[in-house]
Amino acid sequence: MLKSIKREDGTWKHYHKRSIGSDEVPEFIGWNKLLSLIDACNQIPYDVYYTHLRERDKGFISTLFLTGGRVGEVVALRKDNFDFDSNQDFCVVHDMLLEKRFQRLGSYFETVKTMPKGAHAPLYQPKMLETGKQIWIRKRWNTTITSEKAQQKRIRKPFPIFKADPLFPIMEAWIKRNHSNLLFPSPKRRKDGSRTMTQTNGWIIVHRLQEITKIPMWPHWFRSQRASQLYHEWGLTWEELKLWFSWETIKMPQIYTKPTVQDLVARMLMRKQQITVNATNPAISQP
Repeated sequence: MLKSIKREDGTWKHYHKRSIGSDEVPEFIGWNKLLSLIDACNQIPYDVYYTHLRERDKGFISTLFLTGGRVGEVVALRKDNFDFDSNQDFCVVHDMLLEKRFQRLGSYFETVKTMPKGAHAPLYQPKMLETGKQIWIRKRWNTTITSEKAQQKRIRKPFPIFKADPLFPIMEAWIKRNHSNLLFPSPKRRKDGSRTMTQTNGWIIVHRLQEITKIPMWPHWFRSQRASQLYHEWGLTWEELKLWFSWETIKMPQIYTKPTVQDLVARMLMRKQQITVNATNPAISQP
């Protein structure tokens, strides 16, 4: 998918968004690499009047990974979405926006005859794809339907984030430091009067980190990394990942985690060891 970033001189740089379904998405890169991304935020070239935004960027990257959210869902977060006090081991994220990005139109061949103006206009129109491939458009949530069922589809189910995760203190510090309820405000007021950071701002932050660290990444890459981390480190099953991310089908965790034969063997041995421990210590298996 073609995306664009505006350079400081007013020109546009075009590049292709890579799909999570591609082979380019690696396994979990590890906490040390993620922490190096946080450190790299200190090198983002901001004007002297905006150097304070580096702390915002650290909070954004940490939250983008820990919530596993789409960039549009993360920039819409507010402080009251996070419950830090109910449990000493984890915080609970609730009422997070669930933004279904694309809607399938069908398996047919379609050519876009008129393209709207704007750098990101191609994202909002059907694409001409190879014969037999699906045609997708961006799904908009603007609707007159106000039923409870329709509203529930827009909200992600509550999910936990463990406080022991290395990026958690960074995310928590930013959330508690921010004085407004809006988690990621923009330094400039938008045309619609709001102060919310845009999705384009999120793309630019990630793109700048990629140029600094030389690690191939894009916003959805962090979502895949989180799914891989939960699968490999915490041992969540596909069904449990489906609940954590509020996915509709079991197909999504299979795409995001990309388990290999070695992964399945390791998980089987881990489960076998757990069963053996429970069998030799009956008290452990009792509630």
